[in-house]
Amino acid sequence: MAERQLSAPRRKHRQRACRDDRGCAGRATGGARHRARAIAPILVHPLFNTTGGYRDYIFPAVANIILQQTLLFAGARLVAERRRRGLRASGLAESLGRWAACTTIGMLAAGFYFGFVFWVQDIPRAGNLPALAVAVPLFAGAVAALGLAAGSFFRNGDDALKVLLPTSVPLVFLAGFAWPHAAMPGWLAALSWLSPATAAMHLFTRLNQMGATLSEVTGPLLVLALSIAVYLPVYLWRSRIGTVEPDTRPPVTR
Repeated sequence: MAERQLSAPRRKHRQRACRDDRGCAGRATGGARHRARAIAPILVHPLFNTTGGYRDYIFPAVANIILQQTLLFAGARLVAERRRRGLRASGLAESLGRWAACTTIGMLAAGFYFGFVFWVQDIPRAGNLPALAVAVPLFAGAVAALGLAAGSFFRNGDDALKVLLPTSVPLVFLAGFAWPHAAMPGWLAALSWLSPATAAMHLFTRLNQMGATLSEVTGPLLVLALSIAVYLPVYLWRSRIGTVEPDTRPPVTR
């Protein structure tokens, strides 16, 4: 009994000391955290999408789809309308001149978007003009060749637009920014590179928004060059097949 009576005050003293130690440790830990926050604050700042907005994320990628589709529709309708009117087959010089004219229009449109529109809308831009001077002609040339080649398979411009217009939305998802290529089936990701806009999205977002150099975007550049090497001969061959029979179907009246 004596030992128990003597040990009870000791236990109370020991418990009081432990509570004091924990309180001191807690105050010390809280003070250390406060000093750490005061010494090394963490600031979260987006690297490329500096405003953190939806516009600065989506528009630089969608602009490539817009540029492609407008030039694609124009080139396809141009060639398809020639077939409707029964115009003679084009020579090599005439066909190349038509492709060069469409390429020039595409370059001017890209300059308008990447220069004026991005500036007015305050889209983040790096202003890498030497790299754009190399990349823009390749993109415009690939789209022009694809549009002219596609138009040679239609008998009139209306049919060309009916088929090509619905492709805009699928191309947005296949470009790789809304649906990453790593999450796509392999065959679908490979198929998406048939569209020059896919290479353009991986090319121009890096050049315009991320400050990349030409050596860092050689892959998309080679894809665009290969697209020209494939689509342009198809158009030249189709334009020299022979005289096209005119479309004698009556126009659709509303």
